[in-house]
Amino acid sequence: MKTTIISLLITLFLIGCITSKVGKLPQEGRTYAINPNYGIDSVFLGESTTKNVISIFGKAKIKRSWRPNDYPIELGEVIKAIEYPDLGIRFIFDHRRGRFSKKTLREVIIDSTSQIKTPMGNGIGSSLRDIKNEYGETKFSRGTFPTFKMSHLSYDLQNKYGHYVTMHFIQGSIVDSSAFKVKKIWLHYQ
Repeated sequence: MKTTIISLLITLFLIGCITSKVGKLPQEGRTYAINPNYGIDSVFLGESTTKNVISIFGKAKIKRSWRPNDYPIELGEVIKAIEYPDLGIRFIFDHRRGRFSKKTLREVIIDSTSQIKTPMGNGIGSSLRDIKNEYGETKFSRGTFPTFKMSHLSYDLQNKYGHYVTMHFIQGSIVDSSAFKVKKIWLHYQ
């Protein structure tokens, strides 16, 4: 009897250790939305940390890489990236507020495999007209050389935190503007 209870306790302890290392996984069937000029759901550019992202999207591998910079002197820094390939999202963190501050979310990259949409349903595959219907005309757009057909739409806004956030809807190839289809969405904290 005593050995059975001890065996049961050891088994429960080991199961607890294994599941705590796995971490919380994203909820099955949950949908996430682009929060225009803020981020994704309640993960906000310039505010959220890696812990905030993991608490909402679940455990993921954190990749670290060196990014050189030249301000104020050429030091560079280690940036963090959290990727969720099954959702088609990558979060990038750096020291935007100064070298000794916490790393906060600087960029969100939504790739062509993502199903994440804006409040009006725009996302990967949206047309030029769809984007302009939701966000209006923009002076921040780019064409490709030599045809200068639309390949990139950008919207700059200041959010309630006082952060300037740019939303880029990218086609990325030489196409006729009428055939524009979003292949990548990049939200960037200035």
